Amino acid sequence: MAAGMSQRAGSNKLLWMVEGRTLIEHALHGMAPHVEHIYVVTGPYHAALTSQLIHWSNITLIYNDQHLQGMFTSVKKGVAFSHPCSDVLILPGDCPFVKDTTYLAMAKPHETMAVPRYDSRRGHPIFIPSRLKAPLLLEPDSSHLKHFRNTHGFVEIPTDDAHIIIDIDTIEDFNQSLDATRKDERL
Repeated sequence: MAAGMSQRAGSNKLLWMVEGRTLIEHALHGMAPHVEHIYVVTGPYHAALTSQLIHWSNITLIYNDQHLQGMFTSVKKGVAFSHPCSDVLILPGDCPFVKDTTYLAMAKPHETMAVPRYDSRRGHPIFIPSRLKAPLLLEPDSSHLKHFRNTHGFVEIPTDDAHIIIDIDTIEDFNQSLDATRKDERL
């Protein structure tokens, strides 16, 4: 998901550079080996993200004209574009440094939704099995993924990955994420 306004960041944070890649490219590079296709749901920065990601062959950019209505509209837009029989992983674009081991655990088929856990905190990406996509699309736009998750049940997948709980909303978050990532030697 890349449809946010980046208000707290003061600029389009998904285009901030780290080691020669934008944050959105780090998110895509992390996820790409574990999925068949990536749908990037955009909002006010659609043109800039399209320009940045034009060289990617396994992604589809989708403009969410309802992004101001909330994040759940972007979730629904991406799920609606995915193949009806495919499971999905949902990752906010500002959560770019998820470890490979986390993707391996999350991309396995699960009977219900699956949420990674680091210590006692839940994070991203969230796994949604294909059987729950239709009920998700029937949820009102004003709903939330957390509400849907709690209503339909989920399992927690323990990880050693602090990046599942770090989303980048401010420059301070950005610096904290870089510090944690360098400790993991991902960059």
